[in-house]
Amino acid sequence: MTEGLKQTPLYEAHLALGGKMVGFGGWALPVQYSSILDEHRAVRENCGLFDVSHMGELFIKGPDALKLLQRLLTNDFSTLKPCSCRYSPMCYPSGGTVDDVLVYMFNEEKYLLVVNASNTKKDFDWINANTDGLNVLVVNESERFAEVALQGPCAEEVLAPLCSMVLPEKYFSFNSKLTVADVPAIVSRTGYTGEDGFEVYYEAKYGLDLYNALLDRVQSAGGLPCGLGSRDTLRFTGMSSPRASLQKKLGLALQ
Repeated sequence: MTEGLKQTPLYEAHLALGGKMVGFGGWALPVQYSSILDEHRAVRENCGLFDVSHMGELFIKGPDALKLLQRLLTNDFSTLKPCSCRYSPMCYPSGGTVDDVLVYMFNEEKYLLVVNASNTKKDFDWINANTDGLNVLVVNESERFAEVALQGPCAEEVLAPLCSMVLPEKYFSFNSKLTVADVPAIVSRTGYTGEDGFEVYYEAKYGLDLYNALLDRVQSAGGLPCGLGSRDTLRFTGMSSPRASLQKKLGLALQ
């Protein structure tokens, strides 16, 4: 049952594709379309398209944005460069974890924190509660964004023809100045399936337009729409041998 759950901007597309909808972190999301095994295999061999619009997007802006990150997160962000991303836990003073987040640096006064869906409000409140003495603004723009993840060995060849500019070349980098299917977007070379891939953030009002344009190319390349089930199985095996395709693609010495 998905009554009372939040719906992503792509909800109607999932129903049209026969997605089996379940509750996840307060959201109605597809656990699978065809089968978890088929979707898992599609990402390993071709590509898969995921709806991850439930993730939260929190922006930190202002002269002391970096100081706030250094105060709250366990990783060091003083060496992060514009158009790069970095992962980190966000912890309580006692050592417990508030959440794990991915940080995007636009410039010295603007960062994006991508947080887990069920923790979005908690994270927003915690960050705001720890801004004392800092010149920063924390903005929750989660409702403004749709997000899709395109993962798999052929992800780049599927996505590139729809883009107005060259895709990010380095793992954990992003481009915020391009369009995808004529829709302004942030495209990052990120993801944890163990394959090369991209995550695309764009305004929710364009949700179905961009998704359908991308899905057409995914299916033409032998890929599939994918749900929560294969997302988890791909993560379980993401650090094993299939990860070699990402290593080969990007020339990384992944451990």
